[in-house]
Amino acid sequence: MRPNGGGNEMLGRRIAARLTGKRIAYAKSQVRDPTRPGCGFWPAQNRVLIGTRRARPGRRICVLQGPHTVSSAEGFVMMMRVLDGVTTVGLPTRGARGHVEEKGDALDRALRILRAP
Repeated sequence: MRPNGGGNEMLGRRIAARLTGKRIAYAKSQVRDPTRPGCGFWPAQNRVLIGTRRARPGRRICVLQGPHTVSSAEGFVMMMRVLDGVTTVGLPTRGARGHVEEKGDALDRALRILRAP
């Protein structure tokens, strides 16, 4: 991965899906809702990569990552890490910060804990 500030994680899923014929969980997400009682978090959900029928698994791939790999690029690194034949090399990614939207007085934050070691 070149230094990458993110983009659309769905594009990464399309690439990674071509490398497996399986359904694989690659990360977990949690959404915070300040109107929810307690800590305000919804239960964690698996982020899933769904392989294609025409997948070409078994390829040997090396993914270079570093501290400038952020946001959806981190999601792509996480997808690649769970695939057979893929090796990730480099420094840890920066770690996703989450997406923040202001809605009235409340902040809704989608938390993605994707720091790839």
